[in-house]
Amino acid sequence: MSAYRDLPLRQELIPVWKMALEASTALERDAEAIQRRDLAARIDVLRSQALRARDLQGLAEASAELGRSRQHLSALLSLPPQRAPLASDPLQPQPPWPFSLEDSLERALKDRPLLASLRAQQQAQSSLAQAARSVMLPSLSLLVGGGLSGNRLAAPVLSNGGSLDSSVGSLGLPNVQQSGVAAGSFYNWGAALLLR
Repeated sequence: MSAYRDLPLRQELIPVWKMALEASTALERDAEAIQRRDLAARIDVLRSQALRARDLQGLAEASAELGRSRQHLSALLSLPPQRAPLASDPLQPQPPWPFSLEDSLERALKDRPLLASLRAQQQAQSSLAQAARSVMLPSLSLLVGGGLSGNRLAAPVLSNGGSLDSSVGSLGLPNVQQSGVAAGSFYNWGAALLLR
């Protein structure tokens, strides 16, 4: 539908640019005539020439845009390039659309890699959203641990001896040497509940 609206707009711009070009050409001629009589500066002639060049460029761009619009509309209507339509051409009835709505939608959605990639992207985003929601749910974890511990204690050799002084004299005591070793082992275990 935009191609139908675009073509008349492009076609109406052509006479506007033509009128602007005629006015700037007349202005350039007048400026050159006045400058020949030394009544105007050279800058005025240069400005009028620049204005005419801008209008000429605008007309060329508008003509090119009109040609592109005609070619685009002829491609949409399946017309040959030499029969590109104009905005003044009368509308011609087209044959009715041969497919039902369901068939039209099926043909439009068939073999469209962009739609397939968009569906895959939508599924991936849905999976990410579910994963984000599951993180916000509470979780309960059980931690269990156990082990075996052992200790060995060895005492150095102790030597006891000496003498006992009395009124009778000094009596020697027997020497006693002792050493000690102790060993043991035990199991330990633990459990913890972690609520997050």
